[in-house]
Amino acid sequence: MSDQPESPQSQGRPPVDPSFSAPPPPPPPVQGYSQPYYGPPPKASGGVASKVATSLITTIFVSSIVMNIYFVVIFSQSVSLGPITEQTHQEGETVERIAILPVIGVINDDTAVFVRQAMDALNEDPPAALVLRVNSGGGSVGASDRIWHYISTFREAHPDIKIIASYGSYAASGGYYVSAMADEIYAENTCVTGSIGVMGQLFTVEGLLDKIGIEPITMVATNSPNKDRANDITRAWTEEDRAVVQVLLDSAHERFVEVVAEGRSSVLSEEEVRQIATGKIYTAAEAQEAKLVDEIGYLDDAIIKAATLAGLPAGKQPRVTILGQHRSVFDTLLGAKQMELPAFSTEQARALLTELGVPRLDYMMMTR
Repeated sequence: MSDQPESPQSQGRPPVDPSFSAPPPPPPPVQGYSQPYYGPPPKASGGVASKVATSLITTIFVSSIVMNIYFVVIFSQSVSLGPITEQTHQEGETVERIAILPVIGVINDDTAVFVRQAMDALNEDPPAALVLRVNSGGGSVGASDRIWHYISTFREAHPDIKIIASYGSYAASGGYYVSAMADEIYAENTCVTGSIGVMGQLFTVEGLLDKIGIEPITMVATNSPNKDRANDITRAWTEEDRAVVQVLLDSAHERFVEVVAEGRSSVLSEEEVRQIATGKIYTAAEAQEAKLVDEIGYLDDAIIKAATLAGLPAGKQPRVTILGQHRSVFDTLLGAKQMELPAFSTEQARALLTELGVPRLDYMMMTR
């Protein structure tokens, strides 16, 4: 065995370049000078992911607090009455309350159902007075009459409860019909009201069918020759068709006059009602002069009048609630559910044609 050290090649390492020399040693420290100490290097942060996670957790926590506050406020001010809610409109000093029933938009079957349910709820817990807040240009004859019936029935069951009508931007035709029985009627300065009258509409498609080459065939039973009178949209109207609908219109108009004459009997005779029941639209000032409304004023004025007629303590602000349709928590938070368009079958097409063939009678304000 040789005492010579092993070469780099024998150890599996590359040979050392003879021209390479080791770096010089560091200079000795200067007398009186010490190397500054900067402490340990900072720890590496979690980066973008950590910041996003922290922000998300904070957002969820804050949102949870806000949602809890929201639920406390909403449910403390709203009392569920089955399908109807009664929410605080105005905090007051009185124990008894004044309830506001809104009649808003086009009057249809849905409006009538809402009013019926609201009257049922108020029958269970009657208010000191009722304010009808009307902002409607009218709608269906049948729905308007049903609403009038529901409110009148409530009044008969509670004769001591005063009803005040408060008109917003407009309360015409069916909007006036449903509130004509009120003890007092207030209309805002810019309100449009009146339009006591009836109209009927029906579409005919005879010209369209001729253009596209379709020949409709309508047959009736031998003993019912008038079955298709004013009830067939596939042909133009005849004088006989118009005569049939005219009877319906006149009957509905007579009913309108009757309702207004009964509701305003303390200030208007039936003959005076007939003189103003021409379908004419009135401004608030004209309506007051015609005795269709009693006062020019706003919702607050109607509430004060309701409190006075109810005998609530003078000088104290009355507690006021407003009736509405019940909505689920998710509907409240996320808004109305998105409507899905249903599949349109041949059966639905037939139903639509039948519906279009029925003359629709409206207590509706029309402007031309």
